[in-house]
Amino acid sequence: MRRKVMNNYLDNQPPVYNRFINNQVLTESQLNALLNHLNYQDKATRTLLTGAGIVCGLEVSLSPNGRQVRLTKGVGVTSDGDLINPDQTDYTAFKEFEDTNARYPKFIRNNKTISLWELRESDEASDVHPLNRFTSTAGFELNRAIALLYLEYYYKEPEDCSPVDCNSQGKEVVARPRLLLISENDAEFISEQDSVFSDVPDKHSAKGRDVLETLYAHRVIHTNFSAGNTEFADVYRVSFDEIISKLNGLSKYPVLTRALGNINVNYTQRLRAIASGNAHSQYVYGFYKDLTEAINILTGLLKQNISICSPDVSSFPKHLLLGTIREERKDFRHRFYPSPALQKPAAVWKIQKAYRRILLMIRDFQTGLESDIRITPSLPYKRPLGERSIPVYYDLKTANRASVFVENWRNNGSDPVPNYFGYGYPSSFKPLDVYLQGHDFYRVEGHIGQPLFNALQDLKKIKQTKGLPFKILPIAAGSIVDERSIDFDDYKAYFEDLQVVLKAWNEEHQCLMQSASRFLSGFSIEQPGKHSSFIEKEAHHIPAVTERHTETFVHGMHDFHQPLFYEAYYTPAREFKSRNIVLEGVNKTEGTVGNILINNIKTSDTANDIRAKYTEWFGGRLNQIDETIIDITVRKPIELIGFMKETEDRKITDIRDFTPENMRRYIASLEEQCARFKKTLVDVQKVASSQNVEVLGSAEWLGTYMQIMHRLSESCCLAEKVKVLYQTIIERKEELFSQFRLHTFLDKHPGAEHLAGVPKGGTFILLYSAGRGRLRLNEGIVIGDLCLPYICCSGTPPATFVVPEEKTGLRLPTDHICKPGTDINEIRLDVTPARGEVKAFIDDNELQSAIIQNESGTYFNPNRVNVGDFGKPIRFTVNEQNVDARLTIHRMPEPAFTIDDNIQFSRNNTIAAVRIRNTTKNRNEFNFQWDFGGNQLIDNNNAQFVHEFSVQPGREFTGNITVRASNDHCTATASERVTFQVPVVETPEPEPVPEPPPRVNCRVMAETNLTRSTEALDRFYQSVPAVQRRRAQIEEIHDQFVIPFYKDMINELDVSLSGEMDEKVRELIQGVQGFVLTNVINSNNQPVQQYAMLLFMEMILLWLAIHLCRENVQITLPELLMQAPVSFDITHDRRGTETRREQIDWVKTTEMFAGQFSGQFRTVLQRSGYVESFTETAQFLTGRLSRQLRTAITNIHRLISG
Repeated sequence: MRRKVMNNYLDNQPPVYNRFINNQVLTESQLNALLNHLNYQDKATRTLLTGAGIVCGLEVSLSPNGRQVRLTKGVGVTSDGDLINPDQTDYTAFKEFEDTNARYPKFIRNNKTISLWELRESDEASDVHPLNRFTSTAGFELNRAIALLYLEYYYKEPEDCSPVDCNSQGKEVVARPRLLLISENDAEFISEQDSVFSDVPDKHSAKGRDVLETLYAHRVIHTNFSAGNTEFADVYRVSFDEIISKLNGLSKYPVLTRALGNINVNYTQRLRAIASGNAHSQYVYGFYKDLTEAINILTGLLKQNISICSPDVSSFPKHLLLGTIREERKDFRHRFYPSPALQKPAAVWKIQKAYRRILLMIRDFQTGLESDIRITPSLPYKRPLGERSIPVYYDLKTANRASVFVENWRNNGSDPVPNYFGYGYPSSFKPLDVYLQGHDFYRVEGHIGQPLFNALQDLKKIKQTKGLPFKILPIAAGSIVDERSIDFDDYKAYFEDLQVVLKAWNEEHQCLMQSASRFLSGFSIEQPGKHSSFIEKEAHHIPAVTERHTETFVHGMHDFHQPLFYEAYYTPAREFKSRNIVLEGVNKTEGTVGNILINNIKTSDTANDIRAKYTEWFGGRLNQIDETIIDITVRKPIELIGFMKETEDRKITDIRDFTPENMRRYIASLEEQCARFKKTLVDVQKVASSQNVEVLGSAEWLGTYMQIMHRLSESCCLAEKVKVLYQTIIERKEELFSQFRLHTFLDKHPGAEHLAGVPKGGTFILLYSAGRGRLRLNEGIVIGDLCLPYICCSGTPPATFVVPEEKTGLRLPTDHICKPGTDINEIRLDVTPARGEVKAFIDDNELQSAIIQNESGTYFNPNRVNVGDFGKPIRFTVNEQNVDARLTIHRMPEPAFTIDDNIQFSRNNTIAAVRIRNTTKNRNEFNFQWDFGGNQLIDNNNAQFVHEFSVQPGREFTGNITVRASNDHCTATASERVTFQVPVVETPEPEPVPEPPPRVNCRVMAETNLTRSTEALDRFYQSVPAVQRRRAQIEEIHDQFVIPFYKDMINELDVSLSGEMDEKVRELIQGVQGFVLTNVINSNNQPVQQYAMLLFMEMILLWLAIHLCRENVQITLPELLMQAPVSFDITHDRRGTETRREQIDWVKTTEMFAGQFSGQFRTVLQRSGYVESFTETAQFLTGRLSRQLRTAITNIHRLISG
């Protein structure tokens, strides 16, 4: 059988055919010519108007077990226009295919057909094998095979026919699709002959995927960099390595290289030079992003079905590459190459233009900076690169190159492309003056490298004149913010609350200063000691007042009634800087101090300058005047006006001027001025109380002088408020400035990024260099920019300033009051501030009408406290603020008793039993001690009891009975005289002579007392928590001084009693006194207070113990008590005591000391001003320990009495 290989139809010229006519005899060639024409047109229509390649389907896959290959239903068109449309088929066998019929040229390699393996549906034939034998038969793995759909196309000669039959049948045209498998090597060979397939990257192959993979530009994450250009440049530093690698891959494809024309760029060398050069970092970064986007646009086009105009017929005329039979990989697979007539796919010319644009961008990038600041409208970044305006870093200054660049930059159309250089603009075209649809982004260029204020001024001018809707915000890329870059008018709300307070204080202060200036400058030079306001003939010079406020000031024996203020005029705070209200208030009357001042003072004079010029102004003209008059009417007024002027000069009214240094200077001046006011007040008061009529003359002005000095002195407490206000303004400024530091700004606005411009309605951030020192005028260069998509930043402060409340305080003359049954006088309260509003509370209930405030001061009325609230602490508030002062009202004992007339006698009338009844009101609230005229106090709280007196029969007995009632806070006594006749004893019975009491061993007693004191101190010390012991330094006192000292005293008792250790004992007691005072006053911890008090008491007993055993006793009690701040008044010196009566007298004195100790110690604290710290616990402890002391002294008394 003879076969004829058929040529590709579309390789030939379009067939020519003849038109048939009537009765024409048709030949073979005429009919075949018509058939060829129709077939040609059909195939050409497919490839030229529709496209070639795999349209859909035709997917090849291998089953998991490797025993079946499936071809899905699909459609494909060869480059010769053949339509292939197989149904889905499963193949389980294969055989070798030799292509002897068609001899397809694409299969011929070195004059030999490559290995071809045809897939079959079954293996029934003897030369067909199951797929599990493919690898061993074909020589390569089945899962690495490449599937190829081959259209076997040839003429088949007729078989088994006579000449007549064959002529009538004609030749059979065979077009049989076959699914073939080939090796990867052979697939590479076939694809290299395919100009369509090899012209563009195969998106299904590994090589093509690498080239077409999307590039991602790294995003700048603004960390807390704060320095200048170097660190800023590092943040924007980029590498072009990935871009170079991508271009290397793309440059291998003919579809791109054919489009270069005369564009000759060594992109590798050029990009490396840009990366390492001195071009501005943000421009390089913008260029880097542009390139990344341009390459992604190109690869995006290459990923699409690329439209080809008139594809090469010889590319794949009778086959379609279906790719590997593995699903996860599809190398060597034809895509569909649509005709440009379809319009949707990416045309080759678009791809080539995109590639040219990349190379031109690299070629025309310029490294220099432009000096003119311009704003160019653009479409936003979400639009493609070719639709946006052209950045400044592409050189469009040369027309020829600019023309090529612009043409390849824009996607399509012929409208002008907005650009910095204005290239291609019609003569009337100005981008900011016309409406450009959708151009909602503004490129800002030409500002890099410019001085901050030049750039800021130019940008604001363009923005204002063109009405551009965005905000410009300068931000310091460093630690120092240049205040000149901040428009404080934009942040009025930030300081509005402070300005209101500042203005109010300024006006109040200036009113006072102007009044003081007018008065102080009104003293007469011609009539020394006179004031112009009080000289009848010059009364018309006194300014009128709208309302005369009079106030009485009493000092010593003088009463003064004079106007306190004169009228003053104010100006708005914004004008204060150019005025000095003190000088404006100076009295300019001829012959006054003010007239001298106003004619000689300079606006630049300081307080020291004015004081230094005093002698120059007055010379010797005042030598004959009394020095006191000169001092208070000339010298001091001039000095005060000088300080007031200097303070006014240093006053800060403009937010821009609030700096720590300016505030320091102003506060220092204000404090110095206040010190002068107070000193002058004292000096004037001394003169007012001097009674020297010759010096004072008729000084009617003296009252006003003191009134003004009082007001000026009181105003000094406002300095603390001003200090807080000024400090708050400075802190508010610093808080505002921190928003203009880049690292702080980025913390609050981390989304800020560099886009080389700003979107409509956004914020353009102008970054300028700022070092760590104060900026000089030539510093502050624009180093870059950022932007935000919203208007930034708020001018609202985080909080509203609250004027600090004045410090308050309250002191009481005592911490408790003993209230009898009748009314008592009010208690004066020392209140800060003097006119503060005071309230008193018990628990949470206010004591109504308990506080009395009048001209003479503030008082507390204890009579307003109900009896049921006695013993409860009363707390106070001043101006609604709690203070520490506490007061307790206790019931004052009112002791009373009666003596029964029925007296019983015994022991031969030597003993008289007298019954006593305690009639004290509220007896159960008090403790009672009875004195029956002896040397012993008897504790007895019974309602009635019997006391036995020693009497002499037949004689009249007269004695005193005294009772002392107390409640640990309040004490009162009552006495009654008792007189009765003792009956005579007619026959006295003899009484046994009592044995003398055993003699007391004084040494043993002293040792016993010292040992007990040591044990008591140590036991109480152990009860105090260790933390509190360390905090109060009890450990050091107890362990290092007290216990070792007692042990030395006991071990060397004879030495101690002899007096040799008295000096050491005295030093220890005095040292302990300071410790006691500190802890009782300052400590709020009860155990610490109790230990301190106990230690003090034991030291008193120690001193008594070592002296009682001496033959010559000498005790000075004040040495034992606190020497600071006041000493006690009890002193008892006894020298050379020999008799028993002297011993008893001394003990009585000591007993008196013990009885008064509690009150005396409390008095010490009250005089020291620490009554608040003397808690009720300390009061109770003082009373308890004093009773212990009295008991000890009583025992000593018994020993001495024998």
